[in-house]
Amino acid sequence: MNLYEATIGGTATQPISSVGSQQLSPPAALGPQLQSLAGHSGAKVIVGVRAEHLVIPTSGSPTVDRQRLVADVELVEALGNEQLVHFAPVHSGERIEFAVEVERLHFFDSETGTALARAAT
Repeated sequence: MNLYEATIGGTATQPISSVGSQQLSPPAALGPQLQSLAGHSGAKVIVGVRAEHLVIPTSGSPTVDRQRLVADVELVEALGNEQLVHFAPVHSGERIEFAVEVERLHFFDSETGTALARAAT
């Protein structure tokens, strides 16, 4: 799972996580799963997104309901039929754009690591 420091904003029914200068917001329809974030407005949290929920958009990829995250590529590891890409999402330099399945974000307390909310499974 990729983990990012973020700040929670928005409303109880529509939280917004600010990851550096970028924002990710789960769909409002997931409000019940995200209610526990309401008490963390303005707080620092950790946002988690699994690698399989990050997609490099191509002309044919379905990204209609996905938000974008721009990141700097720091390292690419070739592992046969797969590649691991290491990146930092808030620095300037060479960039890549990912489509994020925001309906699958995970939120954790930045101090204790305790799970606060999970948008969906």
